[in-house]
Amino acid sequence: MLRSLLLTFAALAALAPAGLRADVSTYETIDDLGFSPSAESAQQLTGYLSSDDPQQRWRAARALGNLGHKPAAAPIAELLSDEDPVVQVHAMIALTRIGDTSPEVVDAIMAKVGSPDERVARTALQTLKQLKPGPEKLAAALEKALQSEQQSVMVHALEALVDAGGAATPLLKKALANDKSAYLAALAISEIGAPCAETSGELTKLLLRSNDPLVQQQAMLALAAIGDPAQNAAPVVQKLAAETEIDSQRIAACYTLAMLGDESSTELLRRLSGEGGEFQQMVATWSIAVLHPNDPDAQQAALKKLAEGLKSDRPEVHDAAAVGLNKLNAPTEDVAAAMLAALQGASDTQKSNIAAGLANLGADKVLDRATTALSNPQFADVAIEVIGRLGPDAAPAVDALAAKLKDATPDQATRIRFALGAIGTAAASASGEIAAGLAEDSQAARHSALYALRETGGAAAARDQLAAFMKSTSDEFDKLAAAWALAGMQPSGEQLAAAAEVLKQGLKSQDPQLQIDTIDAIGRLGVAGTPLKAQLQAIASSDDHSDVRQAAADVLGQM
Repeated sequence: MLRSLLLTFAALAALAPAGLRADVSTYETIDDLGFSPSAESAQQLTGYLSSDDPQQRWRAARALGNLGHKPAAAPIAELLSDEDPVVQVHAMIALTRIGDTSPEVVDAIMAKVGSPDERVARTALQTLKQLKPGPEKLAAALEKALQSEQQSVMVHALEALVDAGGAATPLLKKALANDKSAYLAALAISEIGAPCAETSGELTKLLLRSNDPLVQQQAMLALAAIGDPAQNAAPVVQKLAAETEIDSQRIAACYTLAMLGDESSTELLRRLSGEGGEFQQMVATWSIAVLHPNDPDAQQAALKKLAEGLKSDRPEVHDAAAVGLNKLNAPTEDVAAAMLAALQGASDTQKSNIAAGLANLGADKVLDRATTALSNPQFADVAIEVIGRLGPDAAPAVDALAAKLKDATPDQATRIRFALGAIGTAAASASGEIAAGLAEDSQAARHSALYALRETGGAAAARDQLAAFMKSTSDEFDKLAAAWALAGMQPSGEQLAAAAEVLKQGLKSQDPQLQIDTIDAIGRLGVAGTPLKAQLQAIASSDDHSDVRQAAADVLGQM
């Protein structure tokens, strides 16, 4: 079947006009030159920059960028005024890779931030972020971007503002005064926090000026992120909390008053803790405990509400409960007791939410208890999930997890292997116990073992088991996943050759994620992956998916 398809494509190609075949051949030549670092290749590619064919121009710019050929910066910069927006985009990307920060280039890219073509404007912002032309020029570009009619351009400007931190304060003040950009500016401040304390006045004015509930809510969250320095805004937040009929605004106001440290709002918070739905009551009760950390009754009331919140079927409630537990200044013993009480009669989903809440407390507070709980049938499932969520920080629990595999239920064993995989290379000592899962009939057991071996590496015995499994399995995904794992175990001889052949086939997958995972595995082979270089070069230059092309280019850069 495949052969007949290839013959059909070959016949169609033969019927194509000669000019078209010549163009395709030229494109392939340009792409290949991008992986041939030599003066001759660079000279040929520079010539293509002035081609009448826009595709030849942008491919040549891309190839020169891949080579990092600095002498080509000037002719590539001329393409910033090209009539084709795709050429402009690739010219900017190439200049980023070359690293040209000359004033002429920076000014030309800044001008593109105002381009009516969304692709050009967005790429210009990304390029300026990477070239780092200096705070004044970047601020000017961001100010222009915040006035864009294109949402994606404004979002990229927001990301750049967050990266700038407190240095973005003057620009954020201007943006808050503009109704068009106020929401995004408040969103940026909520990410930056205290370094933007000087924006508190503008945020308060925005709260008073805006009639948009979403804008008001985001302004409150920005004030909350600033914290104590924004305390002057508390009366305005109190008024909004008392008067609004919108649940989400009351909830945001309760949280903000706690973060501002406004003890004068205690009575208002008490009233709100007895009204509204579960979310409002939980946040208001938690806010009182934050404002009064030495009040044991307030702490216990908050713990009870947060534990109930973790069992909520509403994601926004149980997520907020997990964050609230992490922020609450309560003794670990009290928190653990509240969590254990919440486990009574909890559904599987609720148990998972509680595990997330416990993991958010950090390994230093819960790992010892979770490790001990592995031997308790009532709490073992939650303990496994907590340890897995802690990831590498749970390394001290590896031996206990490996021991638990001996008497675990099939479902528990699968989840233990995933937890060991989440811990990573520190769990390599358990590779023998992990590899035993390869012999299971259950697909879930095999996949968890393959994942864990890939993430942890392992001893020679586990490597041999994995190689034998890869050779014997008839399941194509299992075979490929085994090759991914084997690539990180320094295979040699027959094992290396067999893994390389499986990975070679994996590169042909129609699934972009499988291709990316295969490319990553080839990268982990190091020098041993060199025989697959030609296939990677072809993917880097012509695959349909940009993420796949980038993954291949990254691995090629490491070879």
